[in-house]
Amino acid sequence: MSEKDLVVTPIFLLLVFMIGWFIKSSMQHRTTARWFFPALLTKCFGAIALGLVYQFYYNGGDTYNYYTWGGSWIWKAFLDDPILAFKIILSDSSDLTPEVYSYTSHMVFYGSGGADFVSRLAGFFGLFTLNTYSVIAILFGLVSLFGQWYLFRVMAKWRPELTTKLAIVIFFLPSVEIWGSGLLKDTLVLGAVCAVFASLFEMLEWRKIGLRQLVVLLLSLTIIYQVKVYVLMG
Repeated sequence: MSEKDLVVTPIFLLLVFMIGWFIKSSMQHRTTARWFFPALLTKCFGAIALGLVYQFYYNGGDTYNYYTWGGSWIWKAFLDDPILAFKIILSDSSDLTPEVYSYTSHMVFYGSGGADFVSRLAGFFGLFTLNTYSVIAILFGLVSLFGQWYLFRVMAKWRPELTTKLAIVIFFLPSVEIWGSGLLKDTLVLGAVCAVFASLFEMLEWRKIGLRQLVVLLLSLTIIYQVKVYVLMG
């Protein structure tokens, strides 16, 4: 994290909270709606806290490498040539053309499966956030929150008497919200697994098979396959 985080992150958080408050206000089910904003706050806190732990306690680690030796090089490419940055994000790992290789040669996870996917996604988010670590981490957390909220909403509808307990288990366990909120593989997989379970539950238990369920299921399975394929084999 740097001085840029101190400037960009508060502005981004204000925007997120404004959108979050609007979403909460538009929800029809009050029993679940009251948990949305606390879950959002917790997710943002967890994403920032994870970065601080890695920076000041571990002095580096995966999240640092995904950002510094991954996404940041996509941002550098964007500053030189925006089209090239998107080419790197979408490129095949065997692409050794000079214009691509001059950047990807510095990306330590380039071509390394799940780590490469995370680095490229961090780079993509960085294009819209001035490559600000904390904001990128929060965006990863929001991706996870989508799947967690989907699961919470489905389970609370199925067992409304357990709404509070479900909220605690899905959103507020410290290990879940610290290690499942920042710029990590686990963050994406957590959200994707929750979304897979929720969509399958709706399709199999309630016979609710629609475009939303199918899109969420396929997208979530793709994320798991790209990041941690062995989860699908378990």
